[in-house]
Amino acid sequence: MLTAAELFAEQTVPFFTEDEWPADVLENMDSAVIIALSKARQAVPASHRMDPSPVPGAHVRKSGTSRHSIFGGRLSDATDFFTDWAHAWDVHAALQRIPEIGGIGIYTDMMYSGTEGDRAMFHIDMRPERLNWVAWRTDRYSPTVYVYQHRDPLRYHHILATRGKLA
Repeated sequence: MLTAAELFAEQTVPFFTEDEWPADVLENMDSAVIIALSKARQAVPASHRMDPSPVPGAHVRKSGTSRHSIFGGRLSDATDFFTDWAHAWDVHAALQRIPEIGGIGIYTDMMYSGTEGDRAMFHIDMRPERLNWVAWRTDRYSPTVYVYQHRDPLRYHHILATRGKLA
């Protein structure tokens, strides 16, 4: 299995640079998630910014059971990134068209540049089955609420319609 750092070392990653990720995370990430994210960036216009989260734990965690976790010697096969709300729906559609991506989450109230919800945050991972969710929190001190499309499709779409932004 090729790590993301090895992938970048081979200079085979179009549409992203190694410097876009926090220091010391790529050597613990599966290259497959970077390749999938690169496909998504390629599928949308160049004006649609897709910025990997500056938080190391948005890519690699040393404990836990999430797809970000490297516990037990596995590589993280998840990454979180931000895009402008004006482009979020194009990015979401592009992610849905990439069959290798298993998990796709949209977080409506995370912080990128100082204001909660200033940009849409996406989580993608390489789980074997497709799972879509939307997540939000009332404020940075409140727990995150998750709604899964397959369990509650009406609420999933309602949350996207009411908490998502057009610009």
